[in-house]
Amino acid sequence: MLYIISSIKTDHSAIVFEFQNDDDIAKGHTYVDEINRLIPRWVQEGVLDLSDSRSVWDWAEYNIKIFSRKYFMGKCKQRRLDEQRLHIEFQEANLSFQNYPSQENLAKLNVLKEQMEKFYEKKKLKV
Repeated sequence: MLYIISSIKTDHSAIVFEFQNDDDIAKGHTYVDEINRLIPRWVQEGVLDLSDSRSVWDWAEYNIKIFSRKYFMGKCKQRRLDEQRLHIEFQEANLSFQNYPSQENLAKLNVLKEQMEKFYEKKKLKV
């Protein structure tokens, strides 16, 4: 959605862009919840062990970076494992269909093909 509103102290109008993607509403929710749960603990640790507020902030920031790195590396690893699993299942289904052509094997192959297409479409959008 794009709309134009008046702007204060200028002779130009402000342009407002509003982006909304229903798929993105839940995206990142787990990460944000986990960070919100951990930050108070890190701040408390900093207050107990460190002498000034700047050091407390640095401690919390350090922990956020470490947690974020581990979290997203774990997500990447899981995506790679999912991709490998999908490839193996697709190859097995393809081999089954070639050796024993049936409607059941064809249906399974088509389901896996659709799952792979969705997986790679998501992967393409993340790049």
